[in-house]
Amino acid sequence: MAWLNRILWLKCRLTERAYAQSQGTVWATAAMLVFTFTGMAAFSLFLGVQVLTLPARQARELLHITLGVAYVFWLSFPLFGYRVNESLDVTRLFLYPVGGFRIFLGSFLGNLLELSTVLVYPIFLAVAVAVAPSWETVPAALAVLFCFLLHTVAASQLLLSLLLNLLKDRKTTDWMMIILPLVIAFGVWGIEFGIFFSGAADVLLRLEISAFGAWLPCGLAAEALVALARGDWVELAYQSSVLLAITLLTVLMAARASEWLLTRGDSAGAAESRVEGGAPADSRQFNLLARFLGHRGVAAIALKELKLLLREPQCRLVLVLFALLFAGALGAGVLILPERDRDMLVPSVAFAAIFFFVGLLFNSFSLERTGLRFLVTAPVDPVVMLVGKNVAYWALISLASVGSTLALSLAFGSSLQRAGLVLLGGQALLLAHLAIGNIVAVLSPYRLPSKGLVHQHRMTFGQVLWISFINSIGLSFAWLLTLTCWLLLVPLGIDGGWTVFVETIPASFAFATGAYALLTGLAAILFRLRSEKVVEAVID
Repeated sequence: MAWLNRILWLKCRLTERAYAQSQGTVWATAAMLVFTFTGMAAFSLFLGVQVLTLPARQARELLHITLGVAYVFWLSFPLFGYRVNESLDVTRLFLYPVGGFRIFLGSFLGNLLELSTVLVYPIFLAVAVAVAPSWETVPAALAVLFCFLLHTVAASQLLLSLLLNLLKDRKTTDWMMIILPLVIAFGVWGIEFGIFFSGAADVLLRLEISAFGAWLPCGLAAEALVALARGDWVELAYQSSVLLAITLLTVLMAARASEWLLTRGDSAGAAESRVEGGAPADSRQFNLLARFLGHRGVAAIALKELKLLLREPQCRLVLVLFALLFAGALGAGVLILPERDRDMLVPSVAFAAIFFFVGLLFNSFSLERTGLRFLVTAPVDPVVMLVGKNVAYWALISLASVGSTLALSLAFGSSLQRAGLVLLGGQALLLAHLAIGNIVAVLSPYRLPSKGLVHQHRMTFGQVLWISFINSIGLSFAWLLTLTCWLLLVPLGIDGGWTVFVETIPASFAFATGAYALLTGLAAILFRLRSEKVVEAVID
């Protein structure tokens, strides 16, 4: 059994490397574990009390929901967590001279000790104690839950083995970053709207989940526990036998899938090459942009950055979310809001186009990845590099802002002159954010995922980003105070609104332009001093 001890030791080392990369990561992991275990213990106690006190039908539905959520969580967690926790990826063990079945068995037993599995043990214990008619029958309930656990862990390993090569494809992970948040968002919104329009506070208690999931392994386990609570040993034996047969079949299939991956020999270490930072492919586009900007270096950087933006999944997700916001504002303005309130949606959506892209504005060097090292060594002036990047962001955000503003103005029948004022104010606000983004990108860069959904960075980045985001909003509106006052006064019918606008627009652009020139120059100086640190922070 020495091979099993070594495989388990290796999985523990891989897990330790995932959660103990630095002192900050260790403290964050410890705090997360304390908080999570405390929450799980409290939830387990609450769940056990509910199963004991609720009527039989509602307790049955609660068991189906609990085991169903655990089933979905365990199946999906390895698919999204194996890039962070390498121990979930069975191909990491293929480098060692061990048979495929032994690798699967070691990985399978190690997964029973993973944090994602251990965190659910208190819930299982509470459920077993709650459904058992007496203390003598608690082991029977635990046996049913343990069989369900074995099936779920094996099924997650099987699913990961079958989809591993597909998940390592760059396009697949890009689309998953876009589709998954949308599916979760629409699911949550659908539940909220369903509860809101149903007009019943106990709508969840009236759901019959058991009618849909009784044939799933989670449903079989729930029905076995219900039979145990009723004292129906025949039904308990039937449900447990079916669940045990499915579990054995799943374990054999997962072991076979691991052996199949091992015999293929091309799974471990498979990676896609990514070439970034190249010259513009279409010389015609480059020449047109260079003539428009009056500088070939700025045009080259801008065209390259725009192409990186359009193929980056984070940017695509932001564009999709902004499109949903625009559709929601359009629908609310046409179908719900009265005419007098529609005009306020126009500046809100126009400025939202800027705030949606703040995360990318403040981390403009991250899209380069390995190409940043070439860009730093190339004879490119930092000012040219920063301005070129800003041109790409300005073009993309302005297109979203202008298109949404004009579309909403035409749909609501608003004045196009007012739409023009909103666009001018948005341009000044965008210029201010670009200026602050240059400083933040140099002082606090962080890396984006090269081939996966999850990135790892310093634990302090989130605080820096939020502080910078809040400061940017405050400073931007301080620079644009007069224009902001005008936008608030005109809808109220204050006389002299046009005069105020004529006087404030030049002042607002003067403030924004001066701030952009000052902060961009300062960012260029800082980049010369700390370019190696920026490269080290961005490149995986």
